Amino acid sequence: MKTAALGTAALGIAMALTLAACTERDYGDLPKDPKERAQACLRASILHVGTRTEAGDKAGTEAATAKMRELMEAIDFARHFPDAKSDPAKAFGTNEEIANAAQADWLTTLNRCFAAYEIALEPEPSLPAAPYEQALTCAAATSLDNSRGKAINPNSRTVSDPEGYYFVHKAAKLKGGADGVVAASDAAIEALKQLLGTGAGHLLAKRCRETDPKAVKGSAAALPADPLTAGAVCSPLLGQLKQGGLAVGAGDTELGGRYAAAEAKWDAELNTIAASDAQIAAAQGAALDYVVASGRSDAVAGLCVKK
Repeated sequence: MKTAALGTAALGIAMALTLAACTERDYGDLPKDPKERAQACLRASILHVGTRTEAGDKAGTEAATAKMRELMEAIDFARHFPDAKSDPAKAFGTNEEIANAAQADWLTTLNRCFAAYEIALEPEPSLPAAPYEQALTCAAATSLDNSRGKAINPNSRTVSDPEGYYFVHKAAKLKGGADGVVAASDAAIEALKQLLGTGAGHLLAKRCRETDPKAVKGSAAALPADPLTAGAVCSPLLGQLKQGGLAVGAGDTELGGRYAAAEAKWDAELNTIAASDAQIAAAQGAALDYVVASGRSDAVAGLCVKK
């Protein structure tokens, strides 16, 4: 009886281990279709290896490549894409397709894949602690996130996005005031370039919106009563937002056309206002305060169009 009891217990343990091994993996938000999931995971892994290589990080490239091999085996890549060696574009897509599909959030996708297949996760970056650098990073992250899945215009700027515009002006208010807007806009472009190498645009954009809810929803109720200040708000804002964001062709929309037409009206009105340099500087400072207080800038743009 004692031996039989031990045998039964051992059998129970073996059965439990077998059932655990057969439990379905948790794929979370990854594609449910195995082939689509394999492609998404490998695209993210390709960008991981590519960014480490481009950065000249030899050790990082070797580690990323080793994880790619482990991931390829785990997702049974050879079965899903048997012709990958002879026609890699058919399996992965072109370089442009890979970048457009995943450049804003490849780190999020990669870590989902690693978690699903029990591979060590990659560390996730944090927002800078310094308020000015954090605002610049948020300008880059939110504008990139809003262009996910689209080709990025290399000549575009973060201020062409409603959230990016807000965060750039928030940064300028923190450092330099109205005279610091151009410098903050340039610095946000540098932050964007760095962000593309991390694949964490979506991840950091989410944190930016949680940290500063004004980026999600603007709160502008009325334009400034002073015509010069209102013009200092609306003319540059419409001039940037008419471009529609970072994506190629983003400004070729009905809304972009409305913004452009309204910008021309504001420019014409400003040309009729006689003002000293001191008055212009004061209006620009008040306009900066208004933009930062209002949050996400398309709410303000709507008021500028209606005026």
